[in-house]
Amino acid sequence: MSIVTLAKKLIQKQLNHFGWEIKRVNSGDISDLVGTLNSRGAVKLLDVGANLGQYASSVFAAGFKGEVVSFEPLGNIHAKLAQNAASNPRWRVHERCAVGAAAGTVTINRAANAVSSSVLTIEEAHVSAAPTSKFTCAEEVTVIALDDLPLADLEWTFLKIDTQGFEGQVLEGAAQLLPEIAGVQLEISIAPLYKDQADYFEIFDVMHAAGLRLWSVEPGFRDPRTRQLLQFDAIFLR
Repeated sequence: MSIVTLAKKLIQKQLNHFGWEIKRVNSGDISDLVGTLNSRGAVKLLDVGANLGQYASSVFAAGFKGEVVSFEPLGNIHAKLAQNAASNPRWRVHERCAVGAAAGTVTINRAANAVSSSVLTIEEAHVSAAPTSKFTCAEEVTVIALDDLPLADLEWTFLKIDTQGFEGQVLEGAAQLLPEIAGVQLEISIAPLYKDQADYFEIFDVMHAAGLRLWSVEPGFRDPRTRQLLQFDAIFLR
């Protein structure tokens, strides 16, 4: 085992103690995406399921020229996210909430690693592949729909969604927004990892109906035993 690999494992072990997880961001794809968004004049990025702000930090580091608005439902994670964004005038954190199909309240199932937390019930296949994704407790949180927000400049807005199986509901609550925006990046499951989640056929149908086409794919979560790809990130642009 290399020193770098060992260091990563030791760091992850310490983060797991606090319910956090290292999440890889592909810098090449982010740089390509940010360059494309800048060239198209994108002025706003909606970061749904922001966690600690890893994605926002990566797009700013890659030179994104617009504004980021982050959404995060978990209480202590939202507080840390706000701290991380405080020094950047182009990074705004929305008040704590989940994003879904309609306004209301919902119970979110919190995972030990935090990033696998979801409104939906986790499937055994997910826990078997990633034991730190096991749910530990529940939090009640307000839900908003993106279509209810007073958003402007939609044709120059990009939407990123990372909501652990809840992507279908987020898209349902953005039915009016989707045909207008510049593009979407979201996590898509190949295998069912959360109960009642939208499958990849449904997600692709929604994107195509909105006039968005696949621009890039980044392989993500694999079962470490079988090496089956379970999730991937897909970027759709108009």
